[in-house]
Formats: sequence, structure tokens, C-alpha cells
Amino acid sequence: MRVSKAYGLMVLLSLMSTGYLMIEGLAQLTLKESRALKTSIQQFPSQRRGLRRRWLSIVNNADLPQTAPVINLTLMGLSTSRDGVDVPLLQNTLNLQKKQNRRVLSLSGSGGTLKGLSYLVAPILKDPRYTSRYGVIFLHPIWFGGWHPSPPLSAPPQTAPLFTRLKHTLKRGLTSSLWIVHHRRALSQGLNSAVDDVRHYYLNHIIALPEALQVTPHAHPWYKRPVQRRTPHIAPSKLTRQWSAWVAMGKGLESSYLRHQEEQFDALRDMIDQAEGRVQRWLIVRMAEHSRLRSLAPSSLIDQLTSTALSQRFKTPVVVWDASAVVPDSGFFDYAHLNAEGRARFTQAFQGYMRAQFNEEM
Repeated sequence: MRVSKAYGLMVLLSLMSTGYLMIEGLAQLTLKESRALKTSIQQFPSQRRGLRRRWLSIVNNADLPQTAPVINLTLMGLSTSRDGVDVPLLQNTLNLQKKQNRRVLSLSGSGGTLKGLSYLVAPILKDPRYTSRYGVIFLHPIWFGGWHPSPPLSAPPQTAPLFTRLKHTLKRGLTSSLWIVHHRRALSQGLNSAVDDVRHYYLNHIIALPEALQVTPHAHPWYKRPVQRRTPHIAPSKLTRQWSAWVAMGKGLESSYLRHQEEQFDALRDMIDQAEGRVQRWLIVRMAEHSRLRSLAPSSLIDQLTSTALSQRFKTPVVVWDASAVVPDSGFFDYAHLNAEGRARFTQAFQGYMRAQFNEEM
């Protein structure tokens, strides 16, 4: 009896292994060079749903005196702009609330590419009800070097417990030898994105459910609050890991930028085109960065991030503000995210630039 049970278990494991290997081979055959897979790793469907929920909460607000919200300033970026711009302070210093109920709309998510940002804000920019006097896109030059959120695992020190080292060896072996395991995040995000598209089509075209019933109203739809951190600066060990991850992604290699930058420039152009002229003026801001981070991207890329170069590339007037050095290193939580002191400094610098550049229009 014991022999038969063991034999049955061996047969079951063999069948499961064979089935997995067949799926593994099929996945590699059909998806290994797939452009959709490379794109999905930069997309975060749950964040896109969150931004859409905020937008629908705004446009379906019965208290609005007009049919569409009056947006004076739209801020678009990822986590560094969320943590770097104090929206209430900015709105008060620019006196926007006193001018025909004009507001600041801040759209932010997480990730590390312009392609990911374009994916997040696309449903809002494409909405005919969306209009804004100013559209501001916050970016970092390292975003043009592409995105690979699963760099090689760094080995634990030899002084680490034996179990920790064995666990690392097993994890590294699985992620390097099994293609599906290594690409599980991209596959999951791609599947979630496809499900979102089907759900959106079903709600809007099959059952025609009113927008106001599709989402739960958001309590604070105009902007997302910065992350509240316990300390003004990250632990040195975590700062080292952040830098090592960027290096492992090739963020310091010019070849990475030559391979990925056109895709990212296209995503930047897409954001401008998606608004279809409903944004009157575009401002692209090179976000404040720690001095060490400012040295990572190659000068060949930095030279392309100017008002003249981007206006010619996009055939649309674009103003570029290099704000990378407006905050000292003491104002950073890590190499990219500002702390409370840095956020106040950057917000003041930003509102000062807006007044100087667009004073007659603000």
C-alpha cells in the first residue's frame, strides 16, 4: 500500500512537471519576443483604475457649477512628483481657488518610465471633458533607460545564516531557469490590463452602465497625498540597494538609453497628442534629483531634453524647466524622493517658475 501511494505521488509529480514544462515552452515560444510583454511590465492596471476612479468622481460631481471641471494646472508624474509637490500649498500660493474655482489636478502613480506614465493618464487625457490651461509632466532622465524591475538578486553576505543563503540560492536558481517565474510580474500585469479593457467595454458598451455607478466616489479626487515617512532620510543600506538596482538595470550605460529612449520619447509625445489640443500650454519638468542621481544619465540624452529639441521633435511648443538642482541633498529621503523639507523647497521653486514663465496668464 505504501509503495502504491509513493508510486502514485511520483506519477502525479511527473505529470505536473511535464505539464509545467509544456506551458513554459509554449510561453517562451509565443511571448519571449512579444512587444506586448515588454510593454506590460511598465503598466500598472490597479493604479490606472485608481486614477480613473478619481477622474469620474470629479466629472460626476453634482456640486460643480459647470458641465466640466475647470482645471488650471494638471500635474502628471510618478511617485517622485507625488512626494515632491505640495498641491494645497501650490494652489494657495498661485491663488487658483480664487479664480473662477480653478483647481490643480495631480495625476501620479509609481514605476519608472514615461511609457508607464502615459498608460496611467491616457483615459483622462483622451476624455473630451478634460481641458486644462497648463499640462505639466515631471520626469527623470533615467526613465529613458528603460525599465526592468527584477534586477539580478544580490547575494547575502557570507556571515548571513545558512538558511538565508540557501533560500537565496534556490530563489536565484528558480528565477534564472524558469522563464514564467522570472516574468511572472509582466504576465500578471498584462493579464490584469486585458481584463480591465474587457470590463470597461462590457460596462460601457454591453450594459451601458452610467459612469456614476461604475465606481465608488473618491473622497479626495484632485490629488494624492505624499507618503508620510517616519524619518527624513532612508537607511544607508536601503540607499545602497536602490543604487545597485539602478546599476543592475543598466541606468548608467549609454547603450541602455540608445536602446530604449525612442520608445520613451514616443510615450511623451503620446501624452501631448492624447489631449488633442485641450491643453493650452505644455511644461516638461526635469524633477529635482540627488546630486549623485544627476550624474547617472548620459549627456547625450540630457542634450535632447531642451525646449528647442522637444518642440522640434513633437512639432508642438513645449517649455522645459531643468529643476534637477533646485533642492540640496539634505532635502531628499532617498536618491529620487523628496522629504518634507525638500517638498516645501521644490513647491516654492515651482510656483516661482510658473509665475515668472506664465505670469500674464496665471
